[in-house]
Formats: sequence, structure tokens, C-alpha cells
Amino acid sequence: MDAFAYDKLLRITRATEAAAVAMGRAQNQGAVVALSQYNELADMYNSLVAEYNTLYHAREQQKAKLDEWITYGKITTARRDELKEIAQNSLRRETKIAEERDTWKERAVKASKDRDEMTAKYKKLWDDGKAWADMWKSRAEAAEKKLAEIVGASAQVDAGKQP
Repeated sequence: MDAFAYDKLLRITRATEAAAVAMGRAQNQGAVVALSQYNELADMYNSLVAEYNTLYHAREQQKAKLDEWITYGKITTARRDELKEIAQNSLRRETKIAEERDTWKERAVKASKDRDEMTAKYKKLWDDGKAWADMWKSRAEAAEKKLAEIVGASAQVDAGKQP
């Protein structure tokens, strides 16, 4: 109900009270009020009271709904703040994870380069070792050949001494 209807109810209430006061004075002075007018006034007052009660209960319901909405707003605000904090923590974690991922990526790239360098060094050492082994093998073969020649020559010399 709007303000104009409420104002109308207040005017009716005042008029009813004024009529009741006037009727009371009239009864004391002996003037009689017509019963139909009194009944009309009583009906108007009763309808006013009924409408007031309706407005009062509607107002109480509106207060209860307002309290519910205020409570809902507080809960929603608290939840929104909680979600905002969760989002900020999540963002911080994602940033930290990204930084750690970049660090691990850099370490992996460095380890890969180190592995490539170590593989190249190992291959060089392997090749050098193989070359040394081949060199010593060829030297050993040459020494064995020379030894065989010396042994063969000494056998001929020994064979020539004993006729």
C-alpha cells in the first residue's frame, strides 16, 4: 500500500475518533445520534482496523523478507570475498608453478647441453682410446714381426754354426 492510502486511513481514523468524541458529548448533553449513522461509523472504523491489521502484517512480512535478503547479502558477500581470496591464492600458485616450470626448463636445457658436451667428450675419448689401442696393437704386431725376424735370423745363425 502506498503513502496516499495510508494517509487516507489516518484521516478516517481521526474522523472516527472525532465522531466518537462528538457522540460521547452528545450523549452527555442528551442529543441523540441516529443509529444508522452510528452503525455506518462503526463499520467504517472496523474496516479501518481490519485494513490496518492487514497493513501491519504485510509490513512485518516485508521486514522478515528484508532481513532474509540482508542475511543472504551478507552470506553472498562473505562467499564472494572467500572466492576472491581463493582466486588470488590460485593465481599466486599458478605464477609460482610457472616460475618453477621455467626454472626446470632452463635446467633441462642446460643439462641437455651438458649431456651433449659430455657425449662429445666421451666420443672423443673413445676415439682417442681406440686410436691408442690401434696404435699399440700395430706396434705390438710390428714388434712381434721384428721379434719373429730376429728369432728367424738367430735360428739361421745358430743353424750355420752347427754343421
